[in-house]
Amino acid sequence: MKIDTIEKIALQLMDKNDTKAKEIINSEYPFEYFKRSKRGVTDKIKFKQCIKDGFIDRYSGERLVNPGILKVISYYCPNEFPYQQH
Repeated sequence: MKIDTIEKIALQLMDKNDTKAKEIINSEYPFEYFKRSKRGVTDKIKFKQCIKDGFIDRYSGERLVNPGILKVISYYCPNEFPYQQH
């Protein structure tokens, strides 16, 4: 699951091991660019909805990723995990 990979990356970053985090990204969660259609939903609204749903996807029942951690990973590993603003 991608959530497990995100957790491994975050733990490596917390241990200040950027190199290992980048290796994990490249092997388990490589960047794939795709173009999204624009919607008028702000990060604040998205985050409120995630909190309301308990970070569980309403449709699949799978755990969701806190959007903030994706920005943190992108900050420390910008080439391997670029932040894609929508």
